[in-house]
Amino acid sequence: MTPGFVDIPPPYPPVADVLPHEPPMVLLDTILRVSKDTATAAVTIRPDAVFADRRGVPAVVAVEYLAQAVGVMLGTQARFVGAKVTGGYVVGVPRLALHTERFSVGDRLTVTVRHVWGEAELWKFHGTVARGETCLAEGDVSILRFAPDPADLARLTNGADPGT
Repeated sequence: MTPGFVDIPPPYPPVADVLPHEPPMVLLDTILRVSKDTATAAVTIRPDAVFADRRGVPAVVAVEYLAQAVGVMLGTQARFVGAKVTGGYVVGVPRLALHTERFSVGDRLTVTVRHVWGEAELWKFHGTVARGETCLAEGDVSILRFAPDPADLARLTNGADPGT
């Protein structure tokens, strides 16, 4: 379990509201679930998607889908307790297995990440990208998150009630 994080019930905010990205780089479509230690989002591969060509999206883009799912988890948790959504960087992908070359136009993918370790600035997550029950990509991403404001950090790590 991630210290101070809680299971967040739906409805969830739009993905763009919890990521420090601007379109067209908001690649995920919908938040499906955010819990104490996991997040799941969805993306449908469209012909005009960022990184798409006539054959779809290269599977290596799974790294960015996973990173954005981490952002969904951290950003939704921050927003829930009234903290500012902060950005970060992928600093490592120590393990990545791609079980396809491309995500095809029309595929609806679910992207799930699970907290492995870390808090404050340095985090590690394990994630999967699946089409239905078929895992198309899986791996670990290490994230360096911009330091939250000290008051926000206290809210996040102590699981403060959003009304306080």
